[in-house]
Amino acid sequence: MKSWPAPRHLSIDGFCYSRFSAPAPVDVESRLRWLSLPAQFTLQPYQQLAKVLKDAGDVEAPPLVLFEMEHRHRSAQDKSLLQHAASLILRGTIGYGQMPLWALWWLLGLVILGSVFYGLGYLGGIVTPTEKEAYAGFRTLGYPQDSCPEFNPVIYSMEHSFPLINLELKDHWQAGGNSAVRPVVHWKVLVQIQDKGLVLRSPALLRAWLWIQTIAGWVLATLFVAGLTGVVKSG
Repeated sequence: MKSWPAPRHLSIDGFCYSRFSAPAPVDVESRLRWLSLPAQFTLQPYQQLAKVLKDAGDVEAPPLVLFEMEHRHRSAQDKSLLQHAASLILRGTIGYGQMPLWALWWLLGLVILGSVFYGLGYLGGIVTPTEKEAYAGFRTLGYPQDSCPEFNPVIYSMEHSFPLINLELKDHWQAGGNSAVRPVVHWKVLVQIQDKGLVLRSPALLRAWLWIQTIAGWVLATLFVAGLTGVVKSG
C-alpha cells in the first residue's frame, strides 16, 4: 500500500490481471481503497477485481465490490429526483441486486410490524369475520363460531406481506371492520394488553396499513426476484 500513488494519480482502466502477489493486500476493504485512487471512475477495474477475488475462492468479496461499483456508477449518472429515489430503494432493499436476501429481511420486518397492527386491531374489535353467521356469533360471544378459524395476527400479516401466499385466514377475516366487540382472548399477556387499553380502534388506519403492507410486499418480492435473476445488476 505504501507504493500506491496519491489519489487521482492511478490509471488502471483496462488493466487485466489474474492474482495478487504477496505481500500485496488482498482484503476487499484495501482493494476498494485502491480502486478509489483513479481520477475518473470506470466500471472495468471493479469488474476485474470482482473476477479475481471470485477466482481466488472468496465468495463474499465480489458482491461487495460490485455493490460499490454500482453505487459509484449511479451516484455519477443519476440526475433526476426519480432516479435518485430508485437508486436509494435498490440500494437499501437488495444492494443493487448484489444482496437480494436483504429483501427477505425487509419482508420479515413487514410481517412483524403487521402482526402488531392486526393484533391490536383484533383486540380493538376492528378485525372481524367475513362470513355472516360467524360475524353474528363474534358480535354476540366475542369469538368466532366453529366454521371460522381462530384469528392469528402473525399468519394474517404473513398472507398480506408475501404475494401469492394464502393460508385461507384472510378469506375468513377482514381488517378494518367495526364490531365494537371486546374479543375473548386466551393468552394472559393479550388480556393485560387489552385491559390497559393498548388496542387499535381506527378501522381507517388499519385498512390504510393493510394497503401499504400489501403494496410493499409486492414491491419487495419483485425486487427479490429481480435481484436473484440479475435483472438489476450491471456487474
